[in-house]
Amino acid sequence: MIALVLTLTLGSIAEPPPSMRLLPETFELAQADALEREQELERKIANLNAQIRAINTDWPPGAVVLSVVGYILSPFLLIGLPLMLVASVAGPGANVLLAIGIGTTVLGAVGLGCLIAGIVSGLNSQADARAERERLMQERQALEAELNALRRSRNESVRAPSPVMVTLADF
Repeated sequence: MIALVLTLTLGSIAEPPPSMRLLPETFELAQADALEREQELERKIANLNAQIRAINTDWPPGAVVLSVVGYILSPFLLIGLPLMLVASVAGPGANVLLAIGIGTTVLGAVGLGCLIAGIVSGLNSQADARAERERLMQERQALEAELNALRRSRNESVRAPSPVMVTLADF
């Protein structure tokens, strides 16, 4: 009888109460959730990488065309102004020279406007694309940090003692 009481007592001491016992099912569920979250983060990072690679930070073709046209036409302004000045000094017989001067000046002014518009629109679109790329890169870095933390915590939990080895003596 005493042996029976001792074995029952010792048996109950060696076995932790159910509230303190680590359930292998719970541990496996947590591992499965961590693996699922890790895969989700990897998918999001891959999507962000594809979006980052797809962003074009070059000038749009319209801005390039405007800049080139402006670069070609703007020197006419330098030709037209002196022609108008010479025509105004030459007197009444220089009307043709004045008309040519006004035409080349207008053409040069349009070219200068195209050059300025092309440069401004190119720089603005480039700045917008770079800002979007920077935002996506920061989002990717945050997801990578979360993924690394998740992997570290999963690796640490794998190194933890198995649930079978945890007893009251460990507490």
